[in-house]
Amino acid sequence: MTSSISSQQLVLVVDDQDPSFTFQGNWVTDGGGPWYNPTTHYGTGNFTFSFEGSSVAFIGNSPSKQAYPTPTSRLNYSVSIDDGPFTNASFPSIEGQSPGQAYMQWYTSPTLAPSPSSPGVSGTENVNHTHTVTIAQPQNAAVDMALVTLTESNMPIGIGAKVLVDDADAAVRYEGSWDNVTDSPYLRYSPYPGGYPVMGTTHQAGEVGDCFELRFAGTSVDVYGIWYPSTLSSAKVTLHATLDGTLQSPSDGTQPVGRENEKYQNFLLFSSPALTPAVHTLTITVQGTPMLFILDYITYTPAFATLGEMPVRDIEKGYRGCMGRKEAKMLPVGLIVAVVLGLFTVGMLVIIGVWRYSRKTRARRRMGHGTQQSSSSSSMLSTDYKPITITLIPAEDSDLPPTPIEKDAQASQYQHQYHYTLNRHADPLSSNRHTDPLASDSDPPDCRSPSCPMQGTVYPHTHSLKDDSPETEALLYYPPRIRSPLSLKPNLVQHHSPAASPPRRKDHLVLL
Repeated sequence: MTSSISSQQLVLVVDDQDPSFTFQGNWVTDGGGPWYNPTTHYGTGNFTFSFEGSSVAFIGNSPSKQAYPTPTSRLNYSVSIDDGPFTNASFPSIEGQSPGQAYMQWYTSPTLAPSPSSPGVSGTENVNHTHTVTIAQPQNAAVDMALVTLTESNMPIGIGAKVLVDDADAAVRYEGSWDNVTDSPYLRYSPYPGGYPVMGTTHQAGEVGDCFELRFAGTSVDVYGIWYPSTLSSAKVTLHATLDGTLQSPSDGTQPVGRENEKYQNFLLFSSPALTPAVHTLTITVQGTPMLFILDYITYTPAFATLGEMPVRDIEKGYRGCMGRKEAKMLPVGLIVAVVLGLFTVGMLVIIGVWRYSRKTRARRRMGHGTQQSSSSSSMLSTDYKPITITLIPAEDSDLPPTPIEKDAQASQYQHQYHYTLNRHADPLSSNRHTDPLASDSDPPDCRSPSCPMQGTVYPHTHSLKDDSPETEALLYYPPRIRSPLSLKPNLVQHHSPAASPPRRKDHLVLL
């Protein structure tokens, strides 16, 4: 009786308080226990259940142990379908147990064929799917709910009925380490009689973060499970529930549930508020004590009147996976704040580090040490060096000097960058006011003594191949007060790097 979206089959759950039940004789209503909705009827009289569908099953407690005359006896009751003759049926035995009371599905009808609504009229639109089942002499058995199976598209859903989705239904999509129990053993409840899950199957979470997703067309949804802690204690399971991406009450989306010193069935794990009649998405994520979360079934109030009106395509196309949904993985506010502060702190440290490194680099450049190149850049630099000497002609303030040209004694296809040495001061040949990449951002000192570092500019050009004879040009402009030749030497290998192209000619004349 497992419902399936693909097979167009639904199971409805009808509470014992529904007017579809008619009780005759000595019947008692018990409320407040581990029952669905949460009442049950038990007694010795008859009851009749009317429904529209293909089959029906009754779930509740079987007769108590005192009703059995001997440990090996079977108790019988009588069944009449559609006002037919009564036939005998027996309550199921409890697996591995002596005769005793158990919460179970103790009656299941055969599949019932529809009857014509009028004699001589054929066609599925004119058939009658209404049936009655009468149970007589139930030996104080209890009826908690009825499960009605719909298999025809024109079968109506009665007023007040809810769709039951078993945990094993294909409509429930699981992610994580779930334990699927397909044939549940007898469970010993406390302080209530033991029994079996609805439809005999459960899904038990294995780890924190296990989740499931259900798409449904309805106006409310409830999630039921088995409360079966390993010890009778006040342990609780914590859930994270979302509906259409919205965290449910309480505001943090978690809901501790559990009852102290009890084990029982029909445990309400989650109940939604009233919803608009539309397709909705429910996700449940186990946040704490996962082994206590045992899913049995889910019910929802349908937003469609017949099986054929169920929006199957809209339901199917909306599944995205409960772990893949952003809302199902939202972090607690405290953790989010901590992460943001951590990222901010790291960002500030990076900014400070870059700023300090930039200051160091510029200081080193002003002291003549150049910049360290990466391994990828160094591999493109020449490793053949030889000092070359350029005799410089002092420049006048208004005119550019003749451009001295010297060939690099060691041919290379790469650029060179040079330092010059004067009065024991080694500095990059640079000007503070034009686009030399090694230039300082600050103005040069007002220095007139011979021991002050001399400022100048050198623009190495890329070596060119002319008649298989590579050449290098080094253009140097320097303050007019320098009157002696300068020795121009390449940088050390670790500081040897490509230089920028020289600026336009009008930018060359920048004198101290």
